[in-house]
Amino acid sequence: MITNTLDHNSHHSIITDVSALTDYSWIELSKSAFSKNIATYSSMLEPHVAIGVVVKANAYGHGMNEIGLLCQRNPQVQWLFVSHLSEAIQLRNNGVTKSILVMSATLDEFDKAAQYNIDLMMTDMQCIERAHAMGISLHKKIAIHLKIDTGLGRFGFFAHEALNVIKSVQQLTGVQLQGIYSHFSESNNSSLEYTLSQEDIFNNLLAQIDAHYITIPVRHLSNSAAITATSNSRVNLVRLGAGAYGIWPSEANRQLTSNTFSHSTLTPILSWKTKIVHIKQVPAQTYIGYNRTYITQRPATIAILPIGYYDGYDKRLSNRGTTRIGNQYAPVVGLVGMNNTTIDITAIPACKLGDEVLLLGNHPHISSCDFAYLTGSLNTREITARLSPAISRRITF
Repeated sequence: MITNTLDHNSHHSIITDVSALTDYSWIELSKSAFSKNIATYSSMLEPHVAIGVVVKANAYGHGMNEIGLLCQRNPQVQWLFVSHLSEAIQLRNNGVTKSILVMSATLDEFDKAAQYNIDLMMTDMQCIERAHAMGISLHKKIAIHLKIDTGLGRFGFFAHEALNVIKSVQQLTGVQLQGIYSHFSESNNSSLEYTLSQEDIFNNLLAQIDAHYITIPVRHLSNSAAITATSNSRVNLVRLGAGAYGIWPSEANRQLTSNTFSHSTLTPILSWKTKIVHIKQVPAQTYIGYNRTYITQRPATIAILPIGYYDGYDKRLSNRGTTRIGNQYAPVVGLVGMNNTTIDITAIPACKLGDEVLLLGNHPHISSCDFAYLTGSLNTREITARLSPAISRRITF
């Protein structure tokens, strides 16, 4: 929904929510594919291990509000994970009532976390003590999860200091130690040596916690890749990111998973579409686009699509990418512009203005894996994460 407010100084209407601005392209999200992906991972886990879905960064570009609602309605999803408190509050305001954890540092606004029943990551005693003070003033307990650094080298207490931290936290009545977790550095790699060493560090800490009869309700470690690369023997929650969206964390992880779970298949849930807004006949030896990077070798029919690198269609797809119209493919010709991309439809004579064009979807040559290869991206998540939040998202069956 677009909300308008009035700037009294300029007397102009100002759009404050751009979530539904574009009508020239749109993203479709398959509810059935999402449910199948969740079910696939659920079948790989022990019954006591719950599934949470990572919806940070606009759900890897898929649309946080839309994916949040799919999670809310899916009985196999119990948690949602975000990076920022503002994301968690947005989910709450959009109707998500399931447990939410903020997985990045929160310096203040602990009162809002309590108000919206949101769990917070904690990585240092100073923040924990501030959260405790806020909890005391509110007569509430701020729910926290301790982050343990087992080898990623970013946020977190080191494992050797964690037990003393936990004992200190237990004395603070303004916070509730709801969870403990860590994060892998390279669980999508073919070599699992470092990943398994991280798992050992975390499991040894959990064993110490158990030996001291300390109860921490929620314990989580695995991301999508690690769900099938590690044992998950001491955890009761996993954080499903790319896999929920039908994206394999890596080819190595896909192969490893297939070797262990023969039934494991994932289906990408996202399709990005647009329409042809202009068609033009051009003679041979016509330059197409900026910097004359493409010249026609014969008379050609070109079509212009109203999307470009502003929308997230990578400029590195210039003269390399392709699109799908019906059951046929049309190559990208010339440089991808900021707001327009040109394709060659000479081989599709039936094309007309307004025809639907599939830019990104679960087909050869236009999948996120294909885009990652063509653009030299490190992983397929980079492709979807760059899709503009202004593109409307629609849930389909």
